[in-house]
Amino acid sequence: YKSKRKKILYGLGAIKGLSIAAIEPLLEERAKNGAFLDWSDLAKRVNLHSVGKKNLELLIISGAMDVFGFDRRQAMAFLPQVVRASRERFLSEQEGKANLFDAAFGPSDDQETAEPCDTGIGVRFPDKPKKLSFRHIDFKSQKKILGFFLGSHPLDIYERDVATFGQGRLDDIIKGKFSLPPRAGSQEVRLVAYLENRFDRTLKSEKKMRSLRLSCPSGVTEGVLFEEYFPEEPTDLDQPVAVKALIRKRYDSDELQIQIQGIMGLEHYRIRCLKNLCLAIDEGALADPQIAAKLQNLCKSNPGPLAFHLIVISADGSAVWMRQQKYFVSCSDALIEGFLDIHPSCSIDYKALPTPTQRPRPVTSSQPDNQLPS
Repeated sequence: YKSKRKKILYGLGAIKGLSIAAIEPLLEERAKNGAFLDWSDLAKRVNLHSVGKKNLELLIISGAMDVFGFDRRQAMAFLPQVVRASRERFLSEQEGKANLFDAAFGPSDDQETAEPCDTGIGVRFPDKPKKLSFRHIDFKSQKKILGFFLGSHPLDIYERDVATFGQGRLDDIIKGKFSLPPRAGSQEVRLVAYLENRFDRTLKSEKKMRSLRLSCPSGVTEGVLFEEYFPEEPTDLDQPVAVKALIRKRYDSDELQIQIQGIMGLEHYRIRCLKNLCLAIDEGALADPQIAAKLQNLCKSNPGPLAFHLIVISADGSAVWMRQQKYFVSCSDALIEGFLDIHPSCSIDYKALPTPTQRPRPVTSSQPDNQLPS
């Protein structure tokens, strides 16, 4: 990598699995004729079939293609069409049939009904999002090929959960901004973090201990989980988690130690804790039959115990709160992502969090309190 204008430029050669020889035509063309304008321009100037679909997928996953304005899920979807169109174009040029290719696929002046997204290579691109979203980044794959998260962190997607379920922030602990109450040797908190790795070991006392590597946008730290707090099944790696922890000073320094007393996948914890879910949407969008149908299908395909509320925003900005007696949903990641993808005006709120009297009863003494009781 190299530093430029207070930014770090990550070298393509460091992307795991990427063939530098295969992308050499991309680098040579860019150096010779300038930066690529978009996917269509790239497909016209370089034979993407020779570059290879796998190498292009790695470039998309790493974020190198974000500059073209499509989110990574969209780019992965239309990539096969772009590669095929680029190959056909170069084959046609080699056979002296470039004009026929342009006539067959390129827009002409007299085609008033031509699709605005058809840019002359025979591929109909989707509409670009107004703003690139982190929600469609495959963070697991990105970390696998880069070794770390670049440009954003998985918890950027779950800021709503961090604010709702966290009684403290892992960022503050890592930055040294977390302080224990006066005359208190420890403090119990609930945190939302990203579980990257875990290591089991046995102490001299033959007591088992598990070290958990937790990360957030500010960095990485370690939490310890002793045997009596082990969950029945280990929590899957590479996912956001809700953590019940005791924050205390290390015995040999003033640094803070995270002693974990319970851990659960964030999606499971959210589904377990919430009692209501609110979706806000513009009145005009809801009037579209297709959007209304998508909304109904999402509710039907994600049944659960949560009461679903709909907040309709009118043109003057006023809101009407409607409880949908017909639907009870499960607040899964799939449901939230589906809601936010329906229309740009959609937003989600975790409404009316349960009070202690509404929460599920604590686990009995026969089951250790290691599953983050709500």
